[in-house]
Amino acid sequence: VVQRRALDLVLRAYGAETPHARVLDARFAYGAALGDAGHYDEAVVELTQVLQQAQALLGPESSMGGYVAASLARYELARGNPAASLQHAQQSLAIKRGEVAEDSYAMAMAQFQVARAQLALHATTQALKALDVARRAMLRTRGASSPQVADLDFMRARALAIEGRLPEAEQLAAQWLGLVREQTSPVLKMRAFH
Repeated sequence: VVQRRALDLVLRAYGAETPHARVLDARFAYGAALGDAGHYDEAVVELTQVLQQAQALLGPESSMGGYVAASLARYELARGNPAASLQHAQQSLAIKRGEVAEDSYAMAMAQFQVARAQLALHATTQALKALDVARRAMLRTRGASSPQVADLDFMRARALAIEGRLPEAEQLAAQWLGLVREQTSPVLKMRAFH
């Protein structure tokens, strides 16, 4: 509701006819709010338009395009469209490659999103490679006990199990569970069950 009001105010100020960076920012925030509220279909429609306009206004490799593509990847996966999710995740990853270091947090998150879509498509070998790259960057930027590393390890255990590498998957899952139990952060404990 707040994001919709903000969008309406920005549209009144700048108009909806010609894309403006502030309008795109407001529409991106609104689309993300829709997705975060579970309105995935509406979010994808809104964010697809934002992506097209951002590319037209700012260029195909713009930072904003990368952020919008990353959000589209999340919401496409949530609505059961892993092929579209992978396409958007790879687009976001390609844009980030031109902007940030390979071992940065932003790249780790982009690789993580690619791996999630690949895993949903049962491309476990590719997913494991992306997870390895993401984990190295996440270890460097967040540390071994971070919730993000735990998320990566849990997904890696799932991928290993799918490949039939059960002893490795069980060992990693046990390590992950140990980390979750050691954490005092209620956020990590809640995330462990989602």
